[in-house]
Amino acid sequence: MKNLLPSSKKAAEGELDNKLNWISNLMGQRYSMIEKLYKEIKSGIGEEKSLTLCLKGNPPEVINYSCQLASTLRKVNFLKEHNYSKSSKTLMVKLSKSSEAIKFLSGDWLERYVKQQLIKFAREQGQKIDFSYIAN
Repeated sequence: MKNLLPSSKKAAEGELDNKLNWISNLMGQRYSMIEKLYKEIKSGIGEEKSLTLCLKGNPPEVINYSCQLASTLRKVNFLKEHNYSKSSKTLMVKLSKSSEAIKFLSGDWLERYVKQQLIKFAREQGQKIDFSYIAN
């Protein structure tokens, strides 16, 4: 007997997977822009604490992508809170202790990014390339 997920749960998991792929693409393609935020998050990973990142003196792109990443991580519950103060140019995030957030931010995002880049490369080759991949 098969245990099938209800279609609404499958759709929700597919939507989450798409969001995580989008986040991993942002992190991989714009790493230099989000590096400060990512390093702060990674330094406190597994702890439920607030971090404040001063972005004063950084280019607008760094601020924009950092805020975009924080906002999207909040939407998937990988951050409990995020708040950007324009006046002081500080970004405050409150980390989540969820195992999914820890796994993703500890390196799963990079695996996803590399997988997506390989799939994209294979599709662009003009001939069909058969390949498979394993996570972890």
